[in-house]
Amino acid sequence: MGVDRWKIQRELRRLGAQLLEPYRQIRDAFLRMDYQMRRVHYVKHFAGDAPWTPRVAVFLIYQPHGVADSVIATCGYLKQQGYACVLVSNGALMEKDRDRLSFDVAHLIVRPNFGYDFGGYQEAVLWLQQSGTQPEHLLLINDSVWFPAVRNSTFLSDMEKTGADVVGALSAQRGRSQSHQRQLFYASFMLLFSEKVWRSSEFRNFWLSYRQTSSKPRTIRRGERKLSALFIHDERFTQHAMVDQQTYEGLAGNKSEFSWPLFAQELVVMDRSLAQERNALLQCADADVVVRWREWYGRLCDSQNMFACAQMPLVLRLGVPFIKKSKDHHNMLVLQRIVDALGASDELEPLVVQEIQSHVYSYFHHARFEKR
Repeated sequence: MGVDRWKIQRELRRLGAQLLEPYRQIRDAFLRMDYQMRRVHYVKHFAGDAPWTPRVAVFLIYQPHGVADSVIATCGYLKQQGYACVLVSNGALMEKDRDRLSFDVAHLIVRPNFGYDFGGYQEAVLWLQQSGTQPEHLLLINDSVWFPAVRNSTFLSDMEKTGADVVGALSAQRGRSQSHQRQLFYASFMLLFSEKVWRSSEFRNFWLSYRQTSSKPRTIRRGERKLSALFIHDERFTQHAMVDQQTYEGLAGNKSEFSWPLFAQELVVMDRSLAQERNALLQCADADVVVRWREWYGRLCDSQNMFACAQMPLVLRLGVPFIKKSKDHHNMLVLQRIVDALGASDELEPLVVQEIQSHVYSYFHHARFEKR
């Protein structure tokens, strides 16, 4: 049986990253030192026109080719939902883009592109702490997803209504701890914190001691995973995930032999053997086919990155209002399916549809050109 090419590429990238790790750690130390020494020159602050409110959203963007219209729309949505937006740009902004953003943001921070999302989050959180801000809710959000992708979304108010101290738009499980349990964490693209968390020494000290890095894996470990673990394992704080493993398991519902094939084809399955098994089940007419579908889906949920697999049914069936922007091949297939299924409907925001279509066309046109 052949090995999936994407798995080989993933392992080669991982090996390359491991070989470069000592060099990157030394480089990071110099970059951090330079950043701290020249921070007053590197980081620029601009007042926005939007009012301050008890809810604060830190919106991290990286828009090297100019600010997309959907980013402006996200700022407008945050303002409409009662959030004072502190926008952090990892990278320079043209003056015209600052002007476009200013109407919907309360404050704008422009900084070098160092430290990924947690570098920008840290800059904003420390500034808010130093300025004496005491938000009732703090939202951390970045532009790695289109949000809100679905029209008339109540997602933020739904997050607030959970009443939890930490609310993740998405939880996931990766790796295994020493106790052989999967390690739960909240994806950093959208996190909501209560006033109790904001006032806690744990939250304050996390940001004071966080060390920025130009390494994405280290950013994930030190930032996303460590921040999640800080509260997941502390019984004083309550947590909730809007989309979690049970969400994926619930997508299957009480499907019949007739609805399973349609649902299964909405999934982008990255593992070759699971994809081949799905294709075989699509041709199966045995009496126990529903049982076999359920067994197959259970193994899929247990072994795959289900957000990557199930974005289409999440949007199509549950109205989940965020769509991943990643340009990896599997995600581009997901985006293609989403616009094919919903592009002509009035369910998605038109700006999001336009940008996804452009995203997909650019990717597949470039791929075809490379094959010539």
